[in-house]
Amino acid sequence: MNHFPTWYEQGRFQVIGEVLTQYSGIVPSDPILDPLWSFAEQEGVPVGIHINDFPITCPESISNECTPLAMKEVLEQYPDLKVYIMHAGYPHLQDMIELMESYPQVYVGITLPPKGMHRYLEGLVDAGFCDRIMFGSDQMLWPELIELFANAINKAEFLTEQQKHAIFYENEPIF
Repeated sequence: MNHFPTWYEQGRFQVIGEVLTQYSGIVPSDPILDPLWSFAEQEGVPVGIHINDFPITCPESISNECTPLAMKEVLEQYPDLKVYIMHAGYPHLQDMIELMESYPQVYVGITLPPKGMHRYLEGLVDAGFCDRIMFGSDQMLWPELIELFANAINKAEFLTEQQKHAIFYENEPIF
């Protein structure tokens, strides 16, 4: 963490992500992450964090913290922190909507299993958040899935062409 300011000043990064502390049983509000949140807020660096309750990513010890609302305490403490929730907090649609309603600096990256993507994506769009949904591939290991996820968005009949274009190309957090 103590290298972040130097690396940032050198232009070595513009975004912090993927924050995967959940995999190790560390909740977003754990004090160990305070230096990260503080630095990111102070410098205006957006942070991408995994928050979902997939069995492989959420240890039983923190299962009640594996929803998007786990970011609420962090966002209260760091009100200017810019965050994007990876996988849009799937499958916790109502929690994701509640968080986005309360914190306009929260965006989502939409990389979801195609089976549940349309219903979840439509819920976010219906709640008025189409301008805060970004396409995210999150596929370093299986790049062939990028096309699968992109096709799922393109086949979403409830999205207009303008909304699809925004998700793929235009939506970006106000940084």
